[in-house]
Amino acid sequence: MITVKKLNIFEKYYGNEDGFFRFGKKKDQDALTEEEWYEIEELLRQVYLVHNDLASKELEAKLNENLNQKIGSKEAKQ
Repeated sequence: MITVKKLNIFEKYYGNEDGFFRFGKKKDQDALTEEEWYEIEELLRQVYLVHNDLASKELEAKLNENLNQKIGSKEAKQ
C-alpha cells in the first residue's frame, strides 16, 4: 500500500531511483520497497497522461482503479 510517508520519501529523492537505491538512507529504503518505487513511477506517468489529455478512456479508468487499490489514504491520493 502506498502511503503519504512513502510518497514523501519518493519526493525526497526527486523520483531519482538511482540516487535512492545507491545513496538513500537505510531507513528510507526499508520503508519503501523497489516494487513500491516502480508503482509510484507508473502511477505518476498515468496521472501525467490523463492530466494532459494524452490517455485513452481505458487508461483513465485503469488509473482510477489503480489509485483506489494501491493508495492507502485520501491524503496520499491528493
